Amino acid sequence: MHSGADRVNDSGSCFSGALPSIDNLTCSIGGCRFAYGQNIEDVYAKADQLLYEAKKKGRNCYVLGKLEERSPFGAG
Repeated sequence: MHSGADRVNDSGSCFSGALPSIDNLTCSIGGCRFAYGQNIEDVYAKADQLLYEAKKKGRNCYVLGKLEERSPFGAG
């Protein structure tokens, strides 16, 4: 998962100068790993949280995480 985020993040510099009104383009990424059957809204919320963590770290950063699995039997 890290190598994919690195490639996307590195490719952001390729777009600099491609659009006349943009001198520098930066890219922050929040990526979330999840398991089949998990609630997609929870996945989006976790990815959004991770995106904001990446933005706090600075430009061209990424933060990857995992949506915690919930036991069908409750806590414990």
